[in-house]
Amino acid sequence: MNLLGLTVALAASFLAPGDDQDSPVSLRVVAVQALTEETGRRTTQFDPGITEIADAVKQLPFNTYHKIKMTTVTAPLRKETQIPINPTYCLYVTPMSRDSSGRIQLNIRVTMKLPAPRAKPLNALTTTLWAVPSKKLTLGGLKLDKGELVLVLAARG
Repeated sequence: MNLLGLTVALAASFLAPGDDQDSPVSLRVVAVQALTEETGRRTTQFDPGITEIADAVKQLPFNTYHKIKMTTVTAPLRKETQIPINPTYCLYVTPMSRDSSGRIQLNIRVTMKLPAPRAKPLNALTTTLWAVPSKKLTLGGLKLDKGELVLVLAARG
């Protein structure tokens, strides 16, 4: 076998359909209402069960986090996965590819329902990010009645 044939065979074995390159991505999503309560309070308060996001939000200017939604979904590669957050916001995630170090490219958008008569939701946020499997992604700046919606995502797979 010549060098070119060996290279093609190795590439085919690493990128064959059904390989990890095409396997679905596990997405952990924690959606919270972020507020500043009791101005001057030095401690940060989290609703029960969401302390896993503490490191991801420590740089944000809020001191109170209330759980809106916590879920883990399986997202097929190159297919959009819809994750309703609350009656106003919906998260859409499309895992696009993986690089050689295991990072996962994610196309992310968040839609926002507007009051009638506007029937079609508005894209409130659209971005493309590279997720490192051992790290969390934090998205914020989306307004709620009180405070902001903050989304913390972790991708594995």
